[in-house]
Amino acid sequence: MQQKSHERITLQEKQKEHSFKTYTVKKSSAALGGIEIMKSGQEYIVKNKNLERMVAMTDLENEEALQYLKYKLKKLRIGDRLKKMGISIGSTVIIGELVFELTD
Repeated sequence: MQQKSHERITLQEKQKEHSFKTYTVKKSSAALGGIEIMKSGQEYIVKNKNLERMVAMTDLENEEALQYLKYKLKKLRIGDRLKKMGISIGSTVIIGELVFELTD
């Protein structure tokens, strides 16, 4: 029994010897790296491996998942970038395997 007690004390002493700090890393749009948008006629192709992976992993049949994807695209200011490039309603946007027409 004394041995177990001794082990506990040793463990507690070791924990006191080390101080730990916890850091929270917040991801930002910078974590995606460069986002490239190319225009070809009325098609706008958005290129970024991480963004394309995000789109590929999204269940486009699930309304909540689709809303979350829209939120992420808005947060990354994809729409603002497309507007600066002169996108118009009816233009096609391509992100990985996702192809959609701009409606508003």
